[in-house]
Parts: sequence; C-alpha cells; structure tokens
Amino acid sequence: MEILLDKIHLIQRALKGDDTACTKIHDEYREYMLHLCMERVRNKEVAQNLVQEAFMQVFSKLGTYDPMIATPGVWIRSIVNNCCNMYERKKRQALESLDDFDVGSIKDDSGEPEFDEEPDSIVYRQIMKSVKKLSDGHKAVFTLRALEEMTHKEIASELGISTEKSRVDYHRAIEYLKEQIKLPNNQIKSR
Repeated sequence: MEILLDKIHLIQRALKGDDTACTKIHDEYREYMLHLCMERVRNKEVAQNLVQEAFMQVFSKLGTYDPMIATPGVWIRSIVNNCCNMYERKKRQALESLDDFDVGSIKDDSGEPEFDEEPDSIVYRQIMKSVKKLSDGHKAVFTLRALEEMTHKEIASELGISTEKSRVDYHRAIEYLKEQIKLPNNQIKSR
C-alpha cells in the first residue's frame, strides 16, 4: 500500500511541474511500457516510438489521473494500449485501401509510372495478386506510398518507422512485384 501511495504522490509532484518526478515516472515505467508494446507490435523500433508517444500522452494527461479509479500502472497501461490500438488501426486502414488499388498509381522516385499497364490486362491482375502477397510491413509502406501518395517522411511518422526503412520497404515491395510478375524489360519503366 505504501508503494502505491508513493507512486500516486510521484504523479502529484509531476503534475506540479517537478521534473525529477517526471524522470522517475519515465524511469520506473519505460521498460514496462516497452514490454507491452513489443507484445503487440513485435518490432522494437515501432515499439520504442509507441512508448515515446505513450509517454507524451501520460505527461499531457496527468491531470486526468484519478487514483480512486485505477492504480498508476493500470492507468499507464491503458494509455499504452490505446497507442498500440491506434497504430494497429492505421496499419489496418492502409492495408484495406488495397481494394481500391490502381497499378498506374505506382510511381518511381522521379514520379514516372513504375508499371505501364491497363486495368484489364493480365499483367495488371498479376500485380494485384502479388501486392496481396507482400508482407504486412512492405504492404503498408507500399500502400501508403503508391495509393495515398505519401512521402517517406509522412509514412515513417504514420507507421512509427524511420524514413530510411520506409524507402527500403517500398523498393523491396517494388522489386518483389517485378520478380513475381516476371515482366519483360520493355514493360517495366526504368528508374
């Protein structure tokens, strides 16, 4: 009981602007929060970004904490779960937008179409079939870049990955599609 009161007192001090209390909260819950995120997303970089987002929410919502409703650990866990849910929802929405996919929207870095195909062609259908076989990570990046026309910086922010990882995943997705479809060189736009 005394430990619980110490944690509640720590939150009250942080609410009053005590930087030492904020640091103690961070130090005490960081590993716990990272563990929760890793269980959900199974990617250390994404989990670390989610922990950062969760801490921003914890510190911005300190005034809403009510010790009569939940312990600090339960309250923080609910914030972490909400961050993970939001990440998973965004990722799922990106994957679901594949239903409206248009091969002509796939562009290389210069803005030129990557594939020169009509929607009714056999190659178009092969591309669509292959897109659905991409790993979730590559598919999410590919979808956001090709369909939503987001920049790699925007994708990185949206998915909680680095800009470089976004670029690499996008190019790997394109290379995978080219390999799966086995197009003659004259049907693939050069970069």
